Amino acid sequence: MILVDWEYRPAVMVGVRAFAILGPGEGWTEVEPAEVADSGNVVSPEEFASRFGALPPLPSTVAEA
Repeated sequence: MILVDWEYRPAVMVGVRAFAILGPGEGWTEVEPAEVADSGNVVSPEEFASRFGALPPLPSTVAEA
């Protein structure tokens, strides 16, 4: 799993899929992985936690590719 700051939104890339939280109080939404890769910045787990705090769990259907 790759952790990403995607235009100030938390995102993760898992295999060929990407998920992001698009707004405050929202859950994870599957998004276009190319967009996350093109305009996001990969961050460490520590930086991700510092920037975004506690987040809801990813959907249970997401598996590490």
